Amino acid sequence: MVISKVHALVAYLDVEARRASDPVKRISFLRDAVSILHAWETAYRGTEGGKLCLPDLHTPNRVQLYPNGYDPSVPMPEVLLSLPTHGTKTKKKGRVYQAPVYIKLHPQPAVCLLSHLWAFQQMCYLSGFPIRHYILRPSTYTQKGFREAPYSGCLFTKMVQKHLKAIQLFNHETAHSFRRGALQAAAQAAGPSQSAQLAAAAAAGRIQTPAVVQLYLHPERHIARLGRE
Repeated sequence: MVISKVHALVAYLDVEARRASDPVKRISFLRDAVSILHAWETAYRGTEGGKLCLPDLHTPNRVQLYPNGYDPSVPMPEVLLSLPTHGTKTKKKGRVYQAPVYIKLHPQPAVCLLSHLWAFQQMCYLSGFPIRHYILRPSTYTQKGFREAPYSGCLFTKMVQKHLKAIQLFNHETAHSFRRGALQAAAQAAGPSQSAQLAAAAAAGRIQTPAVVQLYLHPERHIARLGRE
């Protein structure tokens, strides 16, 4: 995954959300845009990102933004601290054990995760589907509402592939393509020094093992697997 595809996906989803007359469809498009931006900016694995919930959201001083549930009067911060309640693949326990992930206001609103997240939460609230715990909820089987459940990595992959095909940019991407692409982008932004690239990618992915980081930065290792999917 590369940043140009992320931006193309979000632009497409924003247009589709504005076109949708049905509130569930409109919210679903916005949810997908938030999911994609969240996956890219945080480099969480697909399953981890889908577990994002209201108790995860904090001020930089580690004060919960929504201690009593969603409140539409809470203003959008310039910096948001995300601390997973549900743990991650390598950190099974919850919030206290997690490396903090800071999400900053982007200078371009069209690709800003915070802007999209706040608009999405308000849209859910105003449309009668307020967020109570999980933020990125899957639709019900009747497509008339949303289930109180996390958005699985499998659903995320199917969603991304569907939208990439719609804009004719699909190249066998999966949920994990976002984590790999985000780490590679962080490494490239660190400059020509290999040690700086490894450090930047490790920090972006919250990875402690250098050998694992090198696997993510390998330019071709994933290609054969993608061709089989």
